[in-house]
Amino acid sequence: MLALLTLLLAAPTPVATAAAPTCKADVIAVVEKGLAQLRPEQQHVFALRGVTEACTLPEGLAKGARAFDTAPPSSRPMLVAKAISQSLPQWTAACPGGVETLQRMMQVAPATRTLTLWKQCNIERFGIPLKAMGKPANLSPLGLMLGHVVHTWNPKAAPLLVKSLLSAPL
Repeated sequence: MLALLTLLLAAPTPVATAAAPTCKADVIAVVEKGLAQLRPEQQHVFALRGVTEACTLPEGLAKGARAFDTAPPSSRPMLVAKAISQSLPQWTAACPGGVETLQRMMQVAPATRTLTLWKQCNIERFGIPLKAMGKPANLSPLGLMLGHVVHTWNPKAAPLLVKSLLSAPL
């Protein structure tokens, strides 16, 4: 987590804004159907792969999402940090709390990080209550960015798709 904060604070201030996303409806439909057939612990990576394939994403975000499932768990925080630092306009669009949210997450106990992210990023806007995330909930900043892309493209996207993007395996 410290690597994440260091990388983000060293990143230049973004000038660009997040462009309106475009996604292929037929690919998203296949992903939504496939999720229903998977065990919960498989859904996050499947959703990341599917949205990366279906939607036009900034290069840094797309590379991070594609590499996530093959990266060793110990390398994933740095991979997420790099994806966020290369896609700051998308992070700010996905999380109104911006980089400050990540700073706050560093200041709280690991058990409180999910709640911090939930509140600072206004995740309730996706229509998924925190209690639906299960216990223990582990929210994915990378999945949050992709969930925002899907939700912006189609506010009525299947809740299971958005929930699967948000729920990172522990």
